[in-house]
Amino acid sequence: MPSVFRNVRIVTPDDICESDLLIDDTGTITRFIDPASPVPDGTTAIDGGGCYAFPGMIDALTHGYGPYLYSDAESAAIADNSGALPKHGVTAFVPSILAKTEADLLPLLQKLAGCDKGSGARCLGIHSEGPCFAAPGAHKPENLTMPSAALAEHMLEAAAGQLKFVTVAPELNGAAEFMQVLRDAGVGLHLGHSRAQPEDVRCYADRGITGVTHIFDVMIPGETTEDGLFPLSLPDALMAEPRICLGLICDGVHADPIQVQLLAQLATDRLFLETDSMKFTGLPPGRFLLDVDIWATTTEGRGARLDNGGLAGSTLTSDQALRNLIIFTGMSLSRASIATSLNPARLAGVDDRLGSLAPGKQADVVLLDDDLNVQATYVSGQCVTA
Repeated sequence: MPSVFRNVRIVTPDDICESDLLIDDTGTITRFIDPASPVPDGTTAIDGGGCYAFPGMIDALTHGYGPYLYSDAESAAIADNSGALPKHGVTAFVPSILAKTEADLLPLLQKLAGCDKGSGARCLGIHSEGPCFAAPGAHKPENLTMPSAALAEHMLEAAAGQLKFVTVAPELNGAAEFMQVLRDAGVGLHLGHSRAQPEDVRCYADRGITGVTHIFDVMIPGETTEDGLFPLSLPDALMAEPRICLGLICDGVHADPIQVQLLAQLATDRLFLETDSMKFTGLPPGRFLLDVDIWATTTEGRGARLDNGGLAGSTLTSDQALRNLIIFTGMSLSRASIATSLNPARLAGVDDRLGSLAPGKQADVVLLDDDLNVQATYVSGQCVTA
């Protein structure tokens, strides 16, 4: 049945509109209408209670939530989190997996491709973070693998059309061939866990890098020169390359708020938020097994830490990332929606139907109160929060 969101403030990429949002019986937005007009015949009214109608958030890097880590290949993980993530304003997500050896990676991709995807937040595919890295970060060093065209072909076959993103260190030997196979198959290529030279970033954009996985994190800056000058860094070069969209874990831990302010000065199509959340997200602080012999401890204000003090993903949720972005930068809610929703949709190739509230797109709507707390989340006009 058609429906209409009433008593809402609609957040678009350009403005906040005092309009009602009319949705057809397929969950598609048909038009904005004058709030003074009567409810059309045969249409169900949804009272937004004066909330912002915000475009559903899309998380392109999330390793897990609650008790689930997608790399553990539990059959219920994606479906259960499809139901759990909407309470944080997420209407679409890309389950992400840790670096694995090829022997472990391929069956993992097969299992995730074939599992139940749930009926809440949309699963847009799989993000393989690794295994072709120059720096492990929180990933097991022994799982890192050199890239090759053959590995890319095996990954595509195992994922059965569901490989959405791959994070890669593009400077590795064999990476050009690896990336070409994936690019030809329509897989999004993100630079991450890399020791690439800043002067090579333009070349990697030419080869198909369109995104960056957690900018500033696992990117070692250069040392000052003999002249006392601070050299060009990889993040500097990435910020300067207009063809690359920069993924940010906006928790105040992975990037300093001042660095977030720098990113906010870039063009609106350059920044997207990602959580890098792990299976302990949403649980009380504690100590958790992240991978074989790799433990992480979560504490308030410090995120998740390995025993050596290094970061191990995050406990961030998408709604908190939105609030942090606005607190750190003073960014408008309209512009913030581009980072939380539209830019991830563009990278995933679904911005024709997701990522913003506009006629012809799906009614993936988050009702936010004045403090930007989630009050309800809708996917295709259907409420998916309790």
